[in-house]
Order: sequence, then C-alpha cells, then structure tokens
Amino acid sequence: MQKILLFICAALLLVSCSPSTYKPCPCDTKDVYLRAYQDIIVELVEQKLNWYYLGEYSDELEKKYFGHTLYEEADWEGLKEDMIKAQHKLYNDSARFVDLYLDTLKPHLNAEVFMKEEYPKNLDTLKYYFQEFPHTTQEIIDSLNTSQTDYQPSDFKLCTFRMQPLGATIDTSKPWIGKLRLSKLVLDKAQRKGLLYYSFRCGRTCGRDALLLITNDGTTWKIDYVIMQSVN
Repeated sequence: MQKILLFICAALLLVSCSPSTYKPCPCDTKDVYLRAYQDIIVELVEQKLNWYYLGEYSDELEKKYFGHTLYEEADWEGLKEDMIKAQHKLYNDSARFVDLYLDTLKPHLNAEVFMKEEYPKNLDTLKYYFQEFPHTTQEIIDSLNTSQTDYQPSDFKLCTFRMQPLGATIDTSKPWIGKLRLSKLVLDKAQRKGLLYYSFRCGRTCGRDALLLITNDGTTWKIDYVIMQSVN
C-alpha cells in the first residue's frame, strides 16, 4: 500500500500540471484568508496528498490500475481521467464523504528547517520569494512556523470531503484522509501571492511536509510552487 501511495502522489503531481477539469467547490466568503485556506485545502486533498478522499472509489481504482499491473507500467493517463470522474461522482454526495482532521492544537510546525545552512538551495529559493513580501525574513519564518488557529472545520464549505477537528475520535476502521496542520498565511500587499507551510499525516509512515507558494488568479487561490521538506 505504501508503494502504491508514493506512485499515486506522483500521479497527482502530474494531474496538477495539466489543465484541471475538477469540479470547483464554490466559496463566497469575503474573508481573503479563509478563501485562501479553503482553496488550498481543496487542492491539496483532491490533487496533491493521496486519493483517500475518494473513499470506495479509491478501492475501485486501486483494483483497476494496480491489481495485476506493475506500478511503473500503470496507465497513468487513464488513472488521471478516472480520478477526475470519481471526483465528479462524489461532488456534494455527503453520505460518501471521508474525514480530514484539521489540527489546530499543536502551536508549532517545523518550517524553520528550511532556513538551516544545510539546505543552501532552499535558502536561496526562499530568499528570492521572500523579497516579494512586505515582511522581514524572521517575521515570515515565525508565521510559517506557527499553526493557524483562527479557522476551524465549521468555517469551511467543502464539496467532496468532510473536515473534523483533531480532538474528534478518529475511527480508523473506516476510510479517512489524514491529519492536516497549516501555518499562518503570509500575503503580499496586493493579496495576490502567499506563503503557506503544511504538515500532513495519514499514518505512522505516511505523510508529507512542504512549503507552498500560492497565487490568486483573480477568482481562485492555487498552488504555484512547492518546496518539499519530506515525503513518507
């Protein structure tokens, strides 16, 4: 299963590089920060993290594409198309929704590691992006290393999965997406670019941590660039 997930993550990255035909989830809030968090959470869950949010459809796709095929020889284009079709089937069918747990309990993340001297490439990249924001480097790092606690699961309107607070009991006998922690959001003056750090866990040896550069095209926030810290 773990190896399958690694290949699925690779496939999802390929999907995100193609013109998206995922059905968008409307968000009419005027809160810029809430809108950014909502758009990015949806993109992460549907196109970046894993396919667990698809519930029973993920089991069908696993059997179809990996039941009798080597991972390296799988039909990735076919899988991409079927994942999008599954997203459409799941859309607003709340009885089939799988849970994502939002962690707002732990105060700190680990974004500071990106500024360590042992990551010279990341350091140069970060300094290039940081100069676009009206904050000092330390202010940015402090925000990225602090969990957001302003928004709770009830603040989000979701169309393909359900969000629960981490304090809720996790029923691991049923499909679940994982646990997600988000940093405070850093925006530029025009509120068209942002920086966001996330930590995701879907098991003891399943998860990823990354820094995201996000952009707003005038209607929707999207992930523009990813600096991966770890993938399990």
